[in-house]
Parts: sequence; C-alpha cells; structure tokens
Amino acid sequence: IVFLFVLLYSTSSWGASASVSASPQADGGVQATVTGSFASCAVCDAFDANGVCITSHTNNSGSVSLSRDGGFLCSASGNGSATCTVIEDRGGLHGTHVYNGSASDCTGSGTSSFTLTLDNTPTIAVTSPVGVVSGFFDVSGNATFKPTQSSLKGTIAGFINGSHVGTKFCGTESCTFSYRELHGVFFEIGHGGPYTVLLVAQGGGASASDQKSFTVDNMPTIAVTSPVGVVSGFFDV
Repeated sequence: IVFLFVLLYSTSSWGASASVSASPQADGGVQATVTGSFASCAVCDAFDANGVCITSHTNNSGSVSLSRDGGFLCSASGNGSATCTVIEDRGGLHGTHVYNGSASDCTGSGTSSFTLTLDNTPTIAVTSPVGVVSGFFDVSGNATFKPTQSSLKGTIAGFINGSHVGTKFCGTESCTFSYRELHGVFFEIGHGGPYTVLLVAQGGGASASDQKSFTVDNMPTIAVTSPVGVVSGFFDV
C-alpha cells in the first residue's frame, strides 16, 4: 500500500507577522489598519516510490483580520502580504478601545494589538446672562464639538433655574445657542435673583456643561417734580 501525502515546510526564517494602527482623521473618521507579512513554504506536489519529493511549488499566501473590542471589522488575503483597512465614525468611539490584528500563513499565525483613547468631550461657555441684567435679555453660549462624520455634531440644551428653555441641534463643530434665535423673542424673568443659567453640550458620546449666576434688576425710578418748596394757589401734582 502506498500512502500519498503533501510535504509542507518553510523556506523562510520567520513566520506570519501582523501590525496594527489606528488614528483619528480630520473629517471625523477613525482609520484602523492591520498589515500582515507572510512566510514562504515549499509544497510538495509529487513523490517518487521512495517518498522523495520530485516536484514542488512555493506558497506565500496568507490572510489578515482586524477586530475592535472583540467585534470583527475586516479581513483580507494576499501573497507575501495583505492589508485590511476600515474607517469608523469617531462620534461613536468616545473612550478607550483595543484593536486586535492577526495574520496567518503556511507556518502558523501572528498577532498584534493597538490601544486608542479618544476624548470626545465638547467645550461649552455661557455668554449671557451674566451678572446683573434688566428687562428682557438673550440666553446664549458657545460650544465646540469634536469631529464626527455624522451630520449632527451635537446638541446644546439651555436651562434657567432648572427649567428647560430650549435645545439647539448643531450641524457644525462650532455652534452658538441663542434663546432669541430659537424662539424669536427675548427671555424675561421677574425682578430678583440670584438665578442660574445652565448650558449642556452633548456630542460624540460625551457631555459638558457651564453654569453662571445672574440677578434681574427691574427696579423703576421715580421723582416728584411738583409741588416742591413753596407754592400758592392751585398747582399740579
């Protein structure tokens, strides 16, 4: 009985290797890549009666795969090397993430990992009202959101003494909240205080807030003009 088999052995001094990278992009994407390098192996195609290989070919094919936090992202295959790249929206990646890449060839497999931390916390500042105001006034502030590929960059919600007074949906990374812009009128509140104005910015899976105190001085002024001093006859008051 003659047993036929394929003899496989490496012709390289190294095996499969993988390298992983991940970086945020200016357009709000996060590009992650795994690159694999593959070893060459001699594969025997035929043997003589004594079990000696008489014809063979070289195989340097392999494959790579990439995952993030345990979830599959992409895979690719090639000869000698292969690369797999995926672009995700930064807006959904606030925090720390681990990218794992693997490469497999005729000699076995190799792995690599990369840790990426993204801070998507926006900035927010109340610009009005601050200090002492009188009459009607605008409730306003400015926010800056981190890049995202989504058309909605974030939201700004306004509160006076804990009561919601409006929400701005921002389509740009730099965004202004204005009560007058949202409602077409200025804001009014009774004489006194102190009152609190709070703006909360949310975007990219993170939030930030700014708070200011203010008072309202609606005290009128009054002055008697007549009668004053000595008057005679009839007079106006």
